[in-house]
Amino acid sequence: MPRRQPGDVPLRHQFPGTEQLPIIVGGSRDHGDVESGIEPVPALISHLAEHRRPAWARWALERNGAHWQLRHAELTIRAEPPGYAHRQWIYHNDRFLEQPATIYQITAALGGKTVRLGRLGVRSEPLHATANRMRLQSYSDFGGQRLIWPATRYELSRLTSANANAGNDPLISLESPSFAHYESAYSAFFRPGGPSRWQQSAGVVLYDLDTDARIAQLTIELGEVVVEVAGADLGGCNLQGSSSGRTFAVAIESPGPVRLPLPDPFVSELLIVVADGNGWRDLRLLNPPGQPNPADPSIVWDDPGFELAVLLAGGEGAGVEFKSQLPTKSVESIRTALKAVPAFATGLAAC
Repeated sequence: MPRRQPGDVPLRHQFPGTEQLPIIVGGSRDHGDVESGIEPVPALISHLAEHRRPAWARWALERNGAHWQLRHAELTIRAEPPGYAHRQWIYHNDRFLEQPATIYQITAALGGKTVRLGRLGVRSEPLHATANRMRLQSYSDFGGQRLIWPATRYELSRLTSANANAGNDPLISLESPSFAHYESAYSAFFRPGGPSRWQQSAGVVLYDLDTDARIAQLTIELGEVVVEVAGADLGGCNLQGSSSGRTFAVAIESPGPVRLPLPDPFVSELLIVVADGNGWRDLRLLNPPGQPNPADPSIVWDDPGFELAVLLAGGEGAGVEFKSQLPTKSVESIRTALKAVPAFATGLAAC
């Protein structure tokens, strides 16, 4: 599939005060048109070996007779993920390691070869020849992990699902945290603060971070949205937005805040995209108040009064209902109010 070039898709609608620029979709700078799909593992290994990016890894190992075997690995390249530390939890039959990694270790794990981790030679089980590939925007919450960069996520499954230690005995140690179950230890190591017994089903997961261009924060103010753009290489990027069939775009000259007008009235979803000639680099989908918005620490409503005005302008819907008076003290009135509040809070009011 050929790459889209600037100008392929014309800008047909604009909000006032914005410059006309091409609209671009899809893709990634290093990989060309990288979207969700299937990636041949040999091509991925070749790409990683060629570019040799900085890398970090979390390893879950298990003892198999006289040898150590790779049970799971979570690998990240280009930037150190939040919360990383040089940790190791050691048990009789299991080990969890968190440390900087080399491209040689990563390509060995992806290729099903022996991985050298210090003095340990860790055997990798054969993996499928293709990886599931998914593009993630920055601050996506995927499996309890929230990365501040956009990323391409590769998931590689093992050819067999059997583990050497098939039981679920407690993991007890005098030097490391003890756990009643392997899943509890795995979750605490890979996802601190997440689900108590979460476990990744894939053999190896690789995150290829895009540190060159991202949306660091969105601040919604009266009549405009301030987009904080960050990254090491924003050359050729522009900032685009689309709502209700109308589109706007402005050039990005350097990292920092870019002010864009909000649709008036702001009653439909707003898509904000950082893009270059190869496709989208990062994006946010912003719903107006009263519609479900995913929990995202990078989105800030700076003016509660404006948020209320948007709610009033949007009228009643699945997340908004107007009342002419407060509930009375009668049992029936209180019961109705108590039913309505959690229904709207959970988005089930229209059910």
